[in-house]
Parts: sequence; C-alpha cells; structure tokens
Amino acid sequence: MKKLFLLSFATLAMVFTACDTKTENANNETTTDNTETTEEVKGTTYEGEKFTLVYPESFKETYKSEEMVNASSEDGAIKLDATFNDMGPTLDQLKVYAENYSGMMKSQGATVEEPNIDGNNLTIKSVKDGEVNMHFVVMKEDKIGVSGSLKYPEDKAGECEPMIKNIMSSIKFK
Repeated sequence: MKKLFLLSFATLAMVFTACDTKTENANNETTTDNTETTEEVKGTTYEGEKFTLVYPESFKETYKSEEMVNASSEDGAIKLDATFNDMGPTLDQLKVYAENYSGMMKSQGATVEEPNIDGNNLTIKSVKDGEVNMHFVVMKEDKIGVSGSLKYPEDKAGECEPMIKNIMSSIKFK
C-alpha cells in the first residue's frame, strides 16, 4: 500500500512537473530561518492556500495551484516542485517513508544516498543518468506538510545544494 501511494505520488509529481502554464510572480525579499545562519534571501514567494515558499528570483513559475507549485531556471536545467500533502505518514513513520522512497528510486536505476532526517525535515539525494533528484519533506506537526524535489544536473550541485536548504527553510504553513 505504501509503495502504491509513493508510486502514485511520484507519477502525479512528474505530470505536474511537465506542465508549462505561465503565471505572474511577485518578487519579495524574505528572511529565511536557516538553522546554521539567518540570512536575507531574495526570491519569489509562492502563496498557496496551505503554505508559502520562497524560490530563487531567477526561476520562472511553470505551474501553480492552491496546494502545489512548480518552477524552473530560465534554461530549464533546474526544476523545483513542492506540494502540500496532509495524507502522508506521521513523524514516527518518516523513516519508513524514507526507506520506501529510496527503494522506489533504486528500483528505477538511481543511486541513492542515505536519507537525512533532521527533526521535521527529510532529504533524500538520488542520481540517475547525470541528473540529481533532491527529494525533500518538511513536516507540519505530526503529518507531512510539504513534499517535493529539486532536480538538477550533477555539475550544478555546488549551486543547487545550498538552494534546497533555503527553499526548505522558507516554507511557512498557514
């Protein structure tokens, strides 16, 4: 059942990632709540019904709804998707979720690093055919709040790995 849920979620995420509906953006400056340091990050704020998120101002929104946003770099090499999800596992089940997601990615031929669970946050890095998929989950209370991914070519890792931390720390629940 869990694998079916993850497979359907991954399929849905891929469908919406492929969408190319243009929407207007509002550029805002936001202070992130990074655990290491607090720094001011310029970005574009997605304002959904259940959460807000700040992504790099150089990105263009490719799809948005009340509970989901997709955006990508101007050249399309870096792609972000984030979705509110209140039907996921509890905080106690996050390790099992990570194992199932990692198994799904491995079964698709990806090399998967050990999942990183830090409090209410989860990141799982996988690589397949030169593309990195940095899957993330930010929990709200005892349920998943936002899950998504940042996909980018391996040679852009230096630019993208700090970006994922800023995006995750910018998520605010309503």
